[in-house]
Amino acid sequence: MNKFICVFFGLLLFSVHLKSQNDEFLKFDITEHDFGLVKEELGTVSCTFEYTNMYNKPVTIQRVVAGCGCTASEYTQTPVRPGRKGTVKVTYNANNRPGRISQVVTIITDIEENPNFTVAIKGEVIPREPSKLDLYPIAMGNLRLKSSHLAFEDIKNTQSKTLSLELYNNWTQTMTLSIASISDFITYRFEPEQLRPEEEGRLIITYHADKKNDYGLIFDQLHLATNDADGPDKYFYISANIMEDFSYMSLNELRNAPNMEFEELAFDFDTISEGEKVTHKFTFINNGLSDLRLRKIATSCGCTASEVSSDIIRPGESAWIIVDFDSHGKRGQQRQTITIINNNPHDPVIQLVMHGFVNSR
Repeated sequence: MNKFICVFFGLLLFSVHLKSQNDEFLKFDITEHDFGLVKEELGTVSCTFEYTNMYNKPVTIQRVVAGCGCTASEYTQTPVRPGRKGTVKVTYNANNRPGRISQVVTIITDIEENPNFTVAIKGEVIPREPSKLDLYPIAMGNLRLKSSHLAFEDIKNTQSKTLSLELYNNWTQTMTLSIASISDFITYRFEPEQLRPEEEGRLIITYHADKKNDYGLIFDQLHLATNDADGPDKYFYISANIMEDFSYMSLNELRNAPNMEFEELAFDFDTISEGEKVTHKFTFINNGLSDLRLRKIATSCGCTASEVSSDIIRPGESAWIIVDFDSHGKRGQQRQTITIINNNPHDPVIQLVMHGFVNSR
């Protein structure tokens, strides 16, 4: 509420200031111009503020300061004698600026008693209708896409999920489309099978997680083959976060699930020099009531899980994971993560951390 009151009185004072500028120095015909509704596709719009020198000496405008998107580089730069007129032309660039126009322009003169004067512009920019190239910003030769990445996000390892990649042919010829070297966990179809000039279409992809045989966040690159003269081969990515489906488990199985408990979840290697390697053993125990199975171990860049004592850990047994960190090419504070995916329905993803500081050589 206080912020609103401050803004309101600020605007009120500015409005009063515009009306009460000292006319004994410079008298402006108007101090505010309303552009009204402006179409964005017009680009720039301009108005001219005319003033009369009411002072007893010639007046020179030294510079004009305008806000974002606004320029006032054209103004009377020679001294204006008493009783004569001068102008300040203000231009506003509406391109990529849809919405309200509200700008203040400060005119700085050589009048010692009162050097600064202000004028203002207002209006509303009507957004232009987006073109096909706006709607499809990703250019791959003459093929345009809305995105070069299709994210399936979370999907259980027993599920399939379907998404579409939207396409546009920005070519003068019909474009043929096909996917090269497709994997069995992907099925697809094009609608339509070919794109005529300036035609929209889509690539419909179904991700079969049950055939991927993997877990966690996975990226795959797909090769889109076309007859495009401006580069026939196109590449884009698909991703999915595959999670194990535990919905089949009975209450008894859930009670008797495995449990992966680490002695520590983070290791601080303190300070090392660039190029040095750090090795650490993370030890854990299965204190659950059934076999613990390690589905996957994924590490961030520069870090590798070089050795695992066992992929299956019986109830009550301990095991370990050896993690190596190579600091070659790294400097400053480091935080490397090791993500472990396991078959505990209550805690299927565990993250370990190695962190420290790398001094440059």
